[in-house]
Amino acid sequence: MAGRGGARGKASGEVHLAPDEFELLVYLARRLERVVAHRVLLRAVWRPNSTEQPEYLRAFIDQLRKKI
Repeated sequence: MAGRGGARGKASGEVHLAPDEFELLVYLARRLERVVAHRVLLRAVWRPNSTEQPEYLRAFIDQLRKKI
C-alpha cells in the first residue's frame, strides 16, 4: 500500500482513496485471516456512533471494491 490516501490496485497503477476508505482497507488488511463483524468495522473506522448503520458499510465496501 502507498501512503495515506493512496494504494496500489488495478492495472492502471495508483488508486486514490478517501481517508475513510484507506482506514477501512488498512483495518481489513491487518486482519486477513479473520472474519470481522459489521459492527466491529463501523466502530473501528467510524467510531461508536455508527454501529447501527450496516447498510452504509455495505455500500462503502462495494465502492471500495470497485476502486481496487
